[in-house]
Amino acid sequence: MLASYTASSLLSEEQRAFLDEVAASFTVSDETLNTIVTRAHAELYRGLARSDGGRASELPMSPTFVRQASNLANRVSLGMAIEASGRRIRIGSVHFDASGAVKHKHTQVFSPPQSELSTAQARFFDYAAYCVREFLQQHNLEHADVCLPLGVTIGLPVHTGKGVQCSVSETAKEDSLDLCGSNVGRRLCDAMLRGHLPVHITSVTNNVVSALVAARFQDPGACVAATFNHGVNAAYFERLGNVEKLHSAEHNAASEVAVNTEIGRFGSAGNALPLTMWDRRVDRESRNPRTRALEKLVADQYLGEIVRSLITDFIDR
Repeated sequence: MLASYTASSLLSEEQRAFLDEVAASFTVSDETLNTIVTRAHAELYRGLARSDGGRASELPMSPTFVRQASNLANRVSLGMAIEASGRRIRIGSVHFDASGAVKHKHTQVFSPPQSELSTAQARFFDYAAYCVREFLQQHNLEHADVCLPLGVTIGLPVHTGKGVQCSVSETAKEDSLDLCGSNVGRRLCDAMLRGHLPVHITSVTNNVVSALVAARFQDPGACVAATFNHGVNAAYFERLGNVEKLHSAEHNAASEVAVNTEIGRFGSAGNALPLTMWDRRVDRESRNPRTRALEKLVADQYLGEIVRSLITDFIDR
């Protein structure tokens, strides 16, 4: 009769103890979860407040003024999505019918050669303009009677200003393009002008804000968008009256503004999150230590490294 073995029977006592330690380290109680939620709420509200010289919120809560066009009938609009790594640029067009509903859409993905990602920023923006030209030609839009509106979204933390003024505030991810401090809106506008392209950039936003606006277009009741993939972020619509740092006679307090929370930064300034030794190791070895604590706990670009670190520690037992 063949003997049967369970996986646990093949482990040493030290290995079993290690697995028990791992399970305990990654267990979060309801009480701890409630504390985390309370602290997250406090940071969200602090980020909306006017700076008074006290401790600033670790969440920027960046307001983004976006609005839906009042008349979309028989119009064509373009969109460009730039991944944080720059390895993919997605361009799409949306054609609206006489009622303003979506009639049909086209999408095309471009993959810049490595040479365009490792050289000067100007080369990358010129390549982005090249992608727009290729898209317009393939979809017979290069001879449009009017300049086509182009909305741009990028998977990096950005500060938005008036018009298309939009600068990258940090290089957040391990394989991100190094665009920190670059005014993406202005650089793209210049590249489009150099290429004599019949487009005008209407907005530059973080990708989660673009997801929020797209959701609101499909469902007027949509109020929150969140991303959980290579990074972690969330955006929502907030009444202007609740955004103290934007109080101005020019603004209608009842109007709404899209707020990019950059929630992935939560937990970086204190001990709000229960970090294991493996989380701390990944943080130390990351491109941006001691920042974006929440993101490093749940984003896919870090989870694999946490598992690898666990496995190597287990093998050493």
